[in-house]
Amino acid sequence: MNPYSTVPSEPPGATASFQRQAEAGLHELIRVGGFDAAYLYSPEGLPLAHTASADPHVSELQVVQWVVMISKMARVMCKLGAAESVHELLLESRQSAKVVFRFLTLFEQPAVLVLLVPPQKTYRGLTNRMAKAMEKWATFA
Repeated sequence: MNPYSTVPSEPPGATASFQRQAEAGLHELIRVGGFDAAYLYSPEGLPLAHTASADPHVSELQVVQWVVMISKMARVMCKLGAAESVHELLLESRQSAKVVFRFLTLFEQPAVLVLLVPPQKTYRGLTNRMAKAMEKWATFA
């Protein structure tokens, strides 16, 4: 682990699969960032890794439905020329709670990192480090 980062930087070895490494990283995101939950899905809603706090405010089924819907919306935005490619979509409630959808490429396939961020919490720095770490792990797996 990099002493200046809370995100493990070494690729998963023979004893740790990508999924276990990713779930450990997501757990660390929740612990350090104070997030309610962190999930990693395919755009079709297939779970790649996930972890949630003891009392998440949203069910995992709702998150899967959001991932499928938001992934389709991102593809449509690209087709309509609204964006060349979508990096992140953010939904923010009036109470300032956030649902972050970060689009990644893992194993040369699209993936969606979803974070449930409570009000008054920042997410971007930790999310950037986790996304880079996951992409690195996927190249070494």
